[in-house]
Amino acid sequence: MLDFITSVLASGITLATPVFFASLGELVSQRSGVMNLSLEGIMLMSAFFAVWGAFITQSLFLGILIGTLIGGLMGLIHAFLSVIIKADQVISGLALWIFGTGASSFFFRTQMKISDVIEPLNNISIPILSEIPVIGPSFFNQNILVYVGFILVPLLTLTLTKTTIGLKIRSIGENPLVADSLGLNVGRTRFLCVMFGALLAGLGGASLTVGLMGFFSEGMTVGMGWIAFGLVFFGNWNAYRIFGGGLLFGFIYSLQMRLQTTFIGVPYPLFLMLPYVIIILILVLSPGIKKPGGLGIPYKR
Repeated sequence: MLDFITSVLASGITLATPVFFASLGELVSQRSGVMNLSLEGIMLMSAFFAVWGAFITQSLFLGILIGTLIGGLMGLIHAFLSVIIKADQVISGLALWIFGTGASSFFFRTQMKISDVIEPLNNISIPILSEIPVIGPSFFNQNILVYVGFILVPLLTLTLTKTTIGLKIRSIGENPLVADSLGLNVGRTRFLCVMFGALLAGLGGASLTVGLMGFFSEGMTVGMGWIAFGLVFFGNWNAYRIFGGGLLFGFIYSLQMRLQTTFIGVPYPLFLMLPYVIIILILVLSPGIKKPGGLGIPYKR
């Protein structure tokens, strides 16, 4: 039984890592007042180009870098549309989601074969900590990207709550008119926050292929981008709560994979929908959600 629990926890954390990155990036973007509904498309594009780059260059690091930069490029487009020309953030995000979904399939069919696979990142075992029963093998025997995700949570929390730049971002997200009157550059700050968020979403896509799977398949994110978007609301724009929600999703997703092999007679789509049903119920029942005052509203000086 302990082996089963350890296995579910370990794979759950690995599966949650792409969601961590995307949701933490979206947290920064939304704190500045800009929603990015294209996370799913960004993650798919980054997931493809990460494994493609790693396969072509024979370097996992370069593959991760390429995938992350592709995410930043899509973020650049969204930032230009939503911040510079003041387009509707929802329409811009949905358009990029559709583009990313279709383009990733196109590039996969034209540039790679199903047999093109790579060896994903190796796990790094942290001495002493990895020997703790159940918790140790689950949390402290992971690949480097999982540890980066762990570090990002307190780092982003500290930046947003305890630094001058974090105060500026939150002020602009709450009331851009007042922030502008105090001399803060609303457009530049929002532009950079959207870019940063998209880079993290790109890293999330790269962690799915280069860090976990070692290959790309069409639509392989299976809604992770939308889960990441929803977790920002579930976490009430708090990095630690978002982290907890991401872990919950990863654990449930890992559990449903194990249940499919245990209850063979039960139709597998019932298990596939389990993580998403539970996350939706949590979002519906989450009390006290208070979004940033300027979220989703283009600022015109």
